[in-house]
Amino acid sequence: MKILFLSANPDGTTRLHLDEEVNKIDDCLRKSKLRDQFQFITKLAVDASTLRQALLEEDPDIIHFSGHGEGQAGLVLVGQDNKPKPATADALSSLFKLFPKIKCVLLNACYAEEQAKAIVQHVAYVVGMKQAVRDDAAIAFAAGFYDGLGYGKPIDMAFELGRNAIQFELASFSDTTRKLIPVDLEKVEPLPDHLIPVLLKKEAGSTGNLMSLTPSSSEANSLAAKLQKDDISEAEALRVYRTRVQEFLVDRKLTQLEKAQLAILAKVLGLSEADANRILQEEQNKQLNVPSAPTQRSWFQRVSNAKTSLFAGVAILAISGGLLAYKQATDNRSNGGFIVNYLSSKCIGVKGADNSNGSPLVLGDCEMSGFNSSNSSPTNQKWILESDGLIRNRTSGKCIGVKGADNSNGSPLVLGDCEISGFNSSNGLPTNQKWILGSDKFIKNRASGKCIDVSGAPGVDNGSPLVLWDCETFGANSNKSFTDQKWDLKY
Repeated sequence: MKILFLSANPDGTTRLHLDEEVNKIDDCLRKSKLRDQFQFITKLAVDASTLRQALLEEDPDIIHFSGHGEGQAGLVLVGQDNKPKPATADALSSLFKLFPKIKCVLLNACYAEEQAKAIVQHVAYVVGMKQAVRDDAAIAFAAGFYDGLGYGKPIDMAFELGRNAIQFELASFSDTTRKLIPVDLEKVEPLPDHLIPVLLKKEAGSTGNLMSLTPSSSEANSLAAKLQKDDISEAEALRVYRTRVQEFLVDRKLTQLEKAQLAILAKVLGLSEADANRILQEEQNKQLNVPSAPTQRSWFQRVSNAKTSLFAGVAILAISGGLLAYKQATDNRSNGGFIVNYLSSKCIGVKGADNSNGSPLVLGDCEMSGFNSSNSSPTNQKWILESDGLIRNRTSGKCIGVKGADNSNGSPLVLGDCEISGFNSSNGLPTNQKWILGSDKFIKNRASGKCIDVSGAPGVDNGSPLVLWDCETFGANSNKSFTDQKWDLKY
C-alpha cells in the first residue's frame, strides 16, 4: 500500500514540525506488523504542479497532506517565490476525480465545508480537522492513525485510534497551531472540542462510489461473538471470507492493504491457506470469466502466469511495429539518465567536468540541455545503472566509487575505472562501486549498506560534495531537517 505524504509550509505561515510528523509516521509503519506492505513516499514544499505530478508518478492509495488551511479559500500550497497559494475546492474535486485508486485523504490541516464536500464526492474516506488544531495534536493523530493501519485495522478503527492518541497528548500541547477555521459539516456528528478530527465517508449512490472497506457494525459484532465462543462453522467461515473477497474485488484489483486484511481474516476464521487461495482464485476467475480448475496454486500465481503470457504476446505483436517503440525506449535508457536529488532537484555530476580517476562527485544544476554550462562540452551528469549494480558515467565510461575504499561516514564519492571483476584493484576486497536504487529512493552501497549523501545536512548548494553516510531511512538528517539522500533517475 502506497502512502503519499505531501507538505507545504510557505513563507509567511507559522513554522510547523513537519519533519517530526514525517519521522513519527515512518517510525510507526516501520515498527508495525505489516511494515513490508507499506511504501511511504514524501514530497515537500508542494505546489500545484508537484501535487499533480506526484499523483501521476506514485498512484497512491492514501494521500496525507500536512500544513495549513485557509477555510473556504482552500489548503495552502506553495506558490510563486515560496508565497502561500490556496488550492480551491473546485481544483481539488477535479483532481481527485481523476484518481479513483485513492481510498483515503488525510488532511492534517483544516478544510472548510466546501473543500470537504468536494473531496468526499470522489474518495471513500476523508479525514480532516474540524477546528484549529495544535501541532502536537496533529502529529499525535497521525501516529495513532498509522499505528492502526500498520496492524491491518480498517480506516474507521485507525481513525478512532488517532482520536484516542490526541486524548493522551492533550496535557502536553505546544504553542504552535495549524491555521484552521471551524466548519459545520452536514451529516457529521458534532464532536466534543477535545476530539478535533472528523471522518467523512462517501455516500452510497455517489458518483464512483466504492464498496465499504469494512463489515457493518452488526455483522462485525455478530461475527466477533461467534468467534469468541468458538461457535462458527466451517461453512460460515468460508462464506464470510468469500463475501469479503468479493467486496475487495469489486474494482478488479487487490491493494496491498486488502491482501494483508484478507490474510488476517483467514487466520482469524481458522481457514487453511489452501482454502483461502482457492476462494481467491475462484473469485478472480469469475472476474475474468475463466472456469475454475482443480489446483492448489493461489490466484497470485495464476495472474503471474497470465502476465508472462501477455508479455509473450506483446513480443509477438512487436514484429508488426511495436518493436520500434520498444527499441526506442531501450535506446533512451542506454543513453543514460540524470540522478536528481528529491530535496534540491539538482543532479549528480563530476567536479570541474574532470573525468580523470579520483575526481570528486558534486551536486549541481541539472544540465538538461545535454551540455556543460561552463565549457559547452557534453554533460557528465548522465549515468547508466548497470544490471550488476555499477553506476557508469555516460561520458567517461567510469563508475561511482568511494575514495580510498573507505566505508566510514563522510568518505567522498569519486569517479574511477569500473571494477567489473567485482573486486577493488588496490586491496583485493569486494568492490564498493556497486549500488542499489531502492523503491524508497535511497541509493545504497552494497558493500557498506550506507547511502549516497550530500554534504551539508541538508546539502542543497551547487558544488556540495557527495559522500557516504548512514542511510536516513526515517526521512530526516541528524539536525531534523529533511533528508538529502533521496534520488530519482530521470531519462
